[in-house]
Amino acid sequence: MKTIVYKSTDILVLTLFLILDFTFTSCQKEQQLTQPAQNELAFHSNTLPEDLSSVVIKVTGGGQGTFGADLDGDGDIDGSHFGIGISILGNGSAKGHFECLMAGNADILGLALMSVAGNVTNGSVNANGSVTFSGVATVNLGKSTMFKGVPFRVTVTAGTAGVGTLTLTVIGAFDGVPGDTNIGNGNYDLPTETVASGQIKIEGS
Repeated sequence: MKTIVYKSTDILVLTLFLILDFTFTSCQKEQQLTQPAQNELAFHSNTLPEDLSSVVIKVTGGGQGTFGADLDGDGDIDGSHFGIGISILGNGSAKGHFECLMAGNADILGLALMSVAGNVTNGSVNANGSVTFSGVATVNLGKSTMFKGVPFRVTVTAGTAGVGTLTLTVIGAFDGVPGDTNIGNGNYDLPTETVASGQIKIEGS
């Protein structure tokens, strides 16, 4: 009886040893198999932010635009002087500056000066190849009348005179002022301007 118990115990110990050895070996193999996947994940995690923070689109240009119409009824065809210098990043953020100036030979609303100038913070490329960007501007109406922190949005298409276009919307202000194309939405949606002189460039992937 003692001999039988002893042999049964030996078999039990040996079985437990084999089970533990198999489990340890399996864990080692699993770690070896998953290590490349972990390395690949780490690689993508390290490169993703760099890709998203790289410049994918540049929009530059300057000149004079025309609305092709008398928006304020003063007998003149209205337009603006504009300047654009922005970079749009892979994550949709943007940096740079935009200015639209209505003064001199491009006056509007009987004002000696009206300008919308500010930093650009976001941008995207549209399906038709145009670019839309937005930011926060200072609106200057001259005679020390200024409104700061006014959101704006601009859509541009590339081109020289007669081809390039610019559409400016001042958000949350001047709704219904002469020239507004969408009265009642709380914004000042100016008509699309066509480049009269100068150009707008859109460069990138």
